[in-house]
Amino acid sequence: DLPIAPEGVPVANPAFDVTPHRYITGFVTEQGIVYPPFGPGLRRVKDSAKA
Repeated sequence: DLPIAPEGVPVANPAFDVTPHRYITGFVTEQGIVYPPFGPGLRRVKDSAKA
């Protein structure tokens, strides 16, 4: 095991597998679900978060 935080720092950082992009069919956000193509949908979500 490699330490990822300084000694004495109480943290828990569980690792997660990286999902291959071919399995990602959408992103669920507070503004709704973003479907492919992701660029325009994610820009919409980002812009609505600024408002």
